[in-house]
Amino acid sequence: PVCVRRLGGGKLNSIIQNVELGVDYFENLLGEEFCSNVQHWQFCGTKGDPVACSELYEIIVYLKNCNPDCIFSIHTNGGFRSEKWWTKLGRLLRGTPSFVVWGIDGLEDTNHIHRRNVKWNKLWANLNAFNNTGAHSLWQFLVFEHNRHQMSEIKDICKKLNIRFESKDAFGFGIQEKDGIKEVYPIEVFDKDGNFDYTINPHFSNQENVKILPIDPVRRKFTTGIIREYPEYMNMKKGQYDIDCKIGENTSDLYIDCDGALLPCCFIGAGIYTSPLDRQLQSQFKNREEFIPTEN
Repeated sequence: PVCVRRLGGGKLNSIIQNVELGVDYFENLLGEEFCSNVQHWQFCGTKGDPVACSELYEIIVYLKNCNPDCIFSIHTNGGFRSEKWWTKLGRLLRGTPSFVVWGIDGLEDTNHIHRRNVKWNKLWANLNAFNNTGAHSLWQFLVFEHNRHQMSEIKDICKKLNIRFESKDAFGFGIQEKDGIKEVYPIEVFDKDGNFDYTINPHFSNQENVKILPIDPVRRKFTTGIIREYPEYMNMKKGQYDIDCKIGENTSDLYIDCDGALLPCCFIGAGIYTSPLDRQLQSQFKNREEFIPTEN
């Protein structure tokens, strides 16, 4: 529901154009010299699951040929492709440090609450097909109120399957401090027609200093377009704030969007479209064509 692709997990976001990069982008626009100097490729999928990319396998083969020592990390909800495809990818990556990050937020009875429309049987078959090749996997578990009780069982499963486990706090909640109380607006989830379905609470919802706010249909973001104006949004609304970015001076990272634009990070890649209050960001990157490489 927090993914930029769909509004609260429901209707397709109007900014999504269903474009993807093919192997020709890496061969002809980035080129072998550039690709051979990249040490780590992270396929994360800001606007969709990267495994849905039709030429992902071919892209990885090309990049691996450019630099046999580079590492690949591929993030997925596990619901795409066939067992045959995952076996082929596993055989390509086994014996290397490369790995797949499986975003699985629970078990069969809970994963679908946050991972909308992911079919458990298909996910489980794909994970095992890849894992059986001996390639490396990481189970990344976002913790919520509804799945926190399953963490111990999932750790046991990972140990049995020789899969690394990582738990993370989920984002997407509206949080503000008021008189020593942490007020939390839950994540709203919608169906494919844009109708409100249910809410998701954070894993710390039962703490004494936490108050889960009731949903507000009048100011519901994805049905009215009105943004709840928490204090931290005010400077963004004015378009005046200092940027403290981890990219640039501190790293040599570079984010490539699905249309080929070269940007500092995925937060900017998504934030250009998803932060209607963020005028400064939108102004800086309004001429998108300037960030897409050309053969010239």
